[in-house]
Amino acid sequence: MVRGSFDLPTTAVSIRGVSVGSGTAFEISDFTFLSTEIVSVSSENAPQSLSTTWLVPDDRIGISVGSVSGSLPGNAVANALAAWDAGERSAELSFLAQGAAPTQSVCLMAARVDGAELLFVAGRGGGGAGVTSVALTDGVLAEPQVFGAQSDLYTSDISDMAVVERAGSTFLYAGSASDHGVAGFAVAQMVR
Repeated sequence: MVRGSFDLPTTAVSIRGVSVGSGTAFEISDFTFLSTEIVSVSSENAPQSLSTTWLVPDDRIGISVGSVSGSLPGNAVANALAAWDAGERSAELSFLAQGAAPTQSVCLMAARVDGAELLFVAGRGGGGAGVTSVALTDGVLAEPQVFGAQSDLYTSDISDMAVVERAGSTFLYAGSASDHGVAGFAVAQMVR
């Protein structure tokens, strides 16, 4: 059993596994205190902090998701790609503004598909999600191409997304917190 504690209480965090050299670690993104910490894990020793990145206001990436505009923490895209490389295939929590306000929360994940680096993002309370290239232009992501906004799909208030690769094809699945269902999309058709 791994035991540990944090010095200060927090309200909004996400935790995911990442690869660090030849070992395994996990990343804790703390949206209340605006930091990301990488913690190593081994069976012999207690968890150890490898690094902490503080997310300051000038270190953010602009993006629009449907009718909501804001900015992601500066390391959000790089961390999402690192999670993909470590084998993570599910979205994580992020926010389009500082302070971790629920109205600014988004599901965020990156994927490498057919040589392209893609970013999937879905805002809470909205319909559908968006996909865009991870390339930045003047510190801003291109406006995502919205998909799944039709009312007959289970894509209102998306609470999580996952990417599945099967038989040479890649699919994105999105789960709704309010429509009580899951919708699937072929990624190749979303990025034409």
